[in-house]
Amino acid sequence: MVIQPEEVVQLLELDLCEQGLEKFDLIPPDFSIRQAAAFSLRRSIIQKWTYQNTSEADNAAKAKFLAMNQRCKDWKVPGSDGNPLDSYSEMLYNGLKTALYDFWNRKGFPLVDHPYDVLEMARTGPGANIGARGGDFYTKLFASPLTGTDSSLYNWYRRYVSKLPTWLSAENFRRDHYGEMIVVSSSRLSFVPKNDKISRCICTEPSLNTYFQLGFGMHLERRLAERYGISLADQQFKNRDLARLGSITGGLVTLDLSSASDSISLSMLRDVLPADFVRWLECYRCKETEVPGVGTVPLYMVSSMGNGYTFPLQTCIFAAVVTACASFRGIP
Repeated sequence: MVIQPEEVVQLLELDLCEQGLEKFDLIPPDFSIRQAAAFSLRRSIIQKWTYQNTSEADNAAKAKFLAMNQRCKDWKVPGSDGNPLDSYSEMLYNGLKTALYDFWNRKGFPLVDHPYDVLEMARTGPGANIGARGGDFYTKLFASPLTGTDSSLYNWYRRYVSKLPTWLSAENFRRDHYGEMIVVSSSRLSFVPKNDKISRCICTEPSLNTYFQLGFGMHLERRLAERYGISLADQQFKNRDLARLGSITGGLVTLDLSSASDSISLSMLRDVLPADFVRWLECYRCKETEVPGVGTVPLYMVSSMGNGYTFPLQTCIFAAVVTACASFRGIP
């Protein structure tokens, strides 16, 4: 007999009610730990349930993705609508630009100055890529067609590996079988499970775009660790401990942003980031994506989930926002 999610919810409700844990729509301030745990369990018990038909969740995710992309398109420079910023907002906005400038320019020099800087850190990711016949390093780079949005990606890749005899030999063998590179115009949007209400959108990128994106993202990650002490490898564990401490003392606040990675407008970055920073981002991003049931859609967000530099980029932006606010308030 197949157990249905509705039955699980009913059994849970019976069990909790028998223990005197009644149902609440909101958490009141005088909740006990047991009541809070019951509230969380009721809300999350079937969130990760795997349904056979995910069309509703996929459609919800697609609609949200398109809405966020439109929101990125509609972004305007603050004050450009004829309503100038007040002095405080202008100071904060300029403080954000200063923090991002200082992040990018390390000891007076930009983090990345040449494609070789990126290629020295480049790698393949664990996910799928357009044209790749498998997900491992060897299959992606040596046993599949290489794909990219611009032929310059392959030219730089070829020039770099020409200094590495074994790699060059492997690339020559691959090229004889699959050709140099297939130019594609866009990434491809797909869906993976998130919860019972909505799926998660992810864009499958061309293989060489991902290779360069991850190399560029590694430079951002190293700078995050150096400038802010943020290590993406273990930051989630620190955040968990800080959230627990904040819930006990009330001295810390956590903020969970919805569709954070899809909310970073390219127009915004062109205004707040140093120009050379933006140029590198634009070199390796996909300008369009194929949306199921819609067709090819221009991307007004700088990148999506699936792009190799999305997460370190948004982390540096958030860190710069906090830095600007702290500086404005005179907090070290």
